[in-house]
Amino acid sequence: MRAMDSLKHKLQPLRLYRFDGNSRVEAELAAAAAGLDLAYQALEELTQEAFVPTAQSIGLAMRELSFGSERADLPMGLRRSMLLYRGAVTVNDNTKQSLEQALLSIGIRAELFEVPEEQKLYVLCREVLDQSVTRYRLKQAALQLLPAHLEILFDFGKVTWSYLNNTEKSFQELENPGYTWAQIRELE
Repeated sequence: MRAMDSLKHKLQPLRLYRFDGNSRVEAELAAAAAGLDLAYQALEELTQEAFVPTAQSIGLAMRELSFGSERADLPMGLRRSMLLYRGAVTVNDNTKQSLEQALLSIGIRAELFEVPEEQKLYVLCREVLDQSVTRYRLKQAALQLLPAHLEILFDFGKVTWSYLNNTEKSFQELENPGYTWAQIRELE
C-alpha cells in the first residue's frame, strides 16, 4: 500500500495520531489509501498508454484508428515503429528510402521505381501487412504521403488465394459479373 505509507510518513511528525495498528484513524487512512492506490494505478496505466514507446493496448489502438484501422494482429514492435514513423513524416522526407519507410508506416512493404521523364512513380507492393485493409484505402493513405506532382501507379502483384479468401465476396459473386483479375484486385 503505497498511499498508506505516504500518509503515515506525513502524519507521524505531527504527533496527533496514534499508529499502533488498532486506532480508528489508521483504519480510516487505510480505507482512503486503498482508494488512492486505485487512482495511482489508473494514472500509471494512463501515463503508460499516452506514449507510443510504452503503450501496450489502448494507446496503440487509438493512434492506429486515427490513421485508419487498428492492427492488433501485427507484432507490437512493428506497430510501434509504424506509428512512430507515421508521426515523424515531414515535407523533407522525399528520398526513395524515406518514402519506402513512409509506405511501410501505413502497412505496405514496397519498392519505388522512378520514371522522371514521364513524371511517374511506380509503387511495387511486395507485401500488405494488414489484409483487412482494402487496396483502395491503402492507396488513399499512400497518396497522402507520396509526392503530389507525380502520377502514382500501384502494383499489388498477383491475386493470391489468401487475398481472395480475405475479400468479402464469395467465388460465385466474383465469377458471375465476369470480373477480370485486375478488377478483382481492385474490389473493396
